[in-house]
Amino acid sequence: MNTSNNTPAAPASPIKGPADGMVVPLTARKSPKKVLKAEELRRASAKALAYSNTVRWTDGDKALTAYTDANTVVWCAAEVEAVLSRVVRSDKPLFTLTKTPGGRKRWVATPLGKEFIGLLGPNGGFVSVIQEFDHHAFHPLIELFWKHAAPLASLHHKLGMPGEIEEVIACAKAIRKEAATPAFRKRRSKHLKHVRQNTESLLAYIDGLFDHWGRLLVIRLDLGYKRDFVNGEGDAVIDYAQVREHREAFLEYLNSGAFPSVLRGFAWSLEMGRTASYHFHWLLFIDGHESQQDITLARVLGEHWDKVITEGKGRYHNCNADRYPDRGVGMIDYWNSDRMEALKVRVATYLTKQDYLIRTLVEDGKTFSHGRLPLVRPNSGRPRKYTSAGDRD
Repeated sequence: MNTSNNTPAAPASPIKGPADGMVVPLTARKSPKKVLKAEELRRASAKALAYSNTVRWTDGDKALTAYTDANTVVWCAAEVEAVLSRVVRSDKPLFTLTKTPGGRKRWVATPLGKEFIGLLGPNGGFVSVIQEFDHHAFHPLIELFWKHAAPLASLHHKLGMPGEIEEVIACAKAIRKEAATPAFRKRRSKHLKHVRQNTESLLAYIDGLFDHWGRLLVIRLDLGYKRDFVNGEGDAVIDYAQVREHREAFLEYLNSGAFPSVLRGFAWSLEMGRTASYHFHWLLFIDGHESQQDITLARVLGEHWDKVITEGKGRYHNCNADRYPDRGVGMIDYWNSDRMEALKVRVATYLTKQDYLIRTLVEDGKTFSHGRLPLVRPNSGRPRKYTSAGDRD
């Protein structure tokens, strides 16, 4: 898990700790321990990737531009992982040998076999996935599929030519054999552990923030670059070194006196798309007693990214301005279980679960981070009426 060394800005008044100087334990509003299953991660990952590839940006002319660069490809990758997961878990045949009324033998695909065939050939689309996400690493099952199925890319679903079914059977057999090896199992387990750790770390971080400050203004902001600096040539193209510098400058601004509000916490994830190039998804936690205008504040941040940090090369999308049910952003109180659930399930986990299928590759390997919790709880604010979201009078 990657965590940032940047800490949220200190409160305006000094923080006073316990008399004995010990760290205050985080006891309130803990999320129940939950094992994040592969099926859940798969669905969330596909939704998150589909969302990230339909990001709307506010360009310099203030016009919102909607576009898609990989929606079909994203769901194709999710389908490959889902089907391969079922294939390697089962030892059932993909085809059965039957006889026609005339006494001739023929192969008939089982339901699982039909799913597997659907991944092959030009309609399977796995070649386009590689082309679309050439700066990424994939789920081990997806890479395993490509390794053994690449020679079958010219097949069609009907498998009419002699020997084609035998090729598919041999391919599935090779996949199952490698998937059962200790080396592959270790690699797959490590991949899943990485995503789980990041997700669980972010959820615990959010619990800790609301344990310290009961009311927080939550901002969801997408920061990227204008098309001219994504699709240009030579020095005009934004590279990862610049992206990293811009991220650090944005964090420095958030923690500076120039930022008009008090930052209590943050999380970010970096993604890469062929059309959108590098872009960040930010989750910001602002002191809810200091600021209340989330849409306005998000706009200020977006404009600062565009005009100051990137010197006119950037663009942004103010997610707080979107109006849809269960947004999980805006003003959230620790006792409001519905909003807390939306924040965690619909917003926060998108920053980490998208790595389950496809992970952006960068030089330093850092594509996700969040802030650190203060060591002691602030001594200000009203006493809490409830000890947890479920303990109302």
